[in-house]
Amino acid sequence: MIPGMELCTAEEAHIVCLFPALEQAISFSGYVKRHIPPIKNRPEIFGEQRLMDAEDGILGLEEILLTTASDIRADRVVQLVREYEGICFPAHLDRPSYSVISSLGTFEAEWGFPAAELTRRADVEDYITKYPALSEIPLLCDSDAHYLENIPEAAAWLELEECTIPALFAALDGTRPCSCAGGCG
Repeated sequence: MIPGMELCTAEEAHIVCLFPALEQAISFSGYVKRHIPPIKNRPEIFGEQRLMDAEDGILGLEEILLTTASDIRADRVVQLVREYEGICFPAHLDRPSYSVISSLGTFEAEWGFPAAELTRRADVEDYITKYPALSEIPLLCDSDAHYLENIPEAAAWLELEECTIPALFAALDGTRPCSCAGGCG
């Protein structure tokens, strides 16, 4: 398991934030919670936001709506996540909403993202042509499924030096090589 979250930035772009341990993820989550508006969740519209224990027991319900945008700018996320010893990358760049490209109109190298994610429907070569900065970083391919029944069989993979979170982080930030197959690139 890799502790993490999908952050919604001030621009309403989704950024995947991963951490080496649960403690950093919880600490970052607390930071994010202080940077979202205190809007009460309406379960009849947005569903329950359950607080779960390690055995999937329900501990309670989160009252604050967690789907709202934070006041954290996309150009600040990489440095902020590093302060919590994590790594982050923009989610589903090819989606027409809630992506860095749909929100900001571009993808730039100076933002410092070490990797990026496209969905399986993306034309990778087209995205690299339109946004050359993508050719310099690992591109991950994901289904962006929000329900278990929509998650397809594994088709893409990363071969790491070892099956650890540090090895994954090193592959994503380019400090160690990895092999990719069946993915975006």
